[in-house]
Amino acid sequence: MLTLFFKLYFILPLMLFILTIGLAVRSSRRLKYYIEDVAVIVGFRTKYGEIYDHFDNLHRDVLPILKYTVNGQEYECLGHCLSTGMKVGDEVKIMYSQDDCENISMKLGLYIAPMITGVLTVFATVALIVFVVLRSKGILIF
Repeated sequence: MLTLFFKLYFILPLMLFILTIGLAVRSSRRLKYYIEDVAVIVGFRTKYGEIYDHFDNLHRDVLPILKYTVNGQEYECLGHCLSTGMKVGDEVKIMYSQDDCENISMKLGLYIAPMITGVLTVFATVALIVFVVLRSKGILIF
């Protein structure tokens, strides 16, 4: 059973690497094809629908409510990441699709997912190398 676990572990770094590349390509495409603009934070909303006019550290599941204008039409949507320094009235950089102005990304969080999966890939690869070296020296018997 333990041997099967370690055999499957060989696949983990590869899967994480592929995921990291996919997320990085997605972010790069957004940089290339989306239009950059500025939105204003008009409030904060929890995942339960509660709305606040300020951010405090008691509510960690809060996202900013953003308002922005495209071709004279105003849009309001939830941002996808939050910085503890954000407050109502702050301007944040956003990127939106030319085809769907409501499909936005906050530029602040564009590369967070690829960075997280990249770090996990490095840790998984280092653990795999340590495992292989220890097993080749006979320290690990499984």
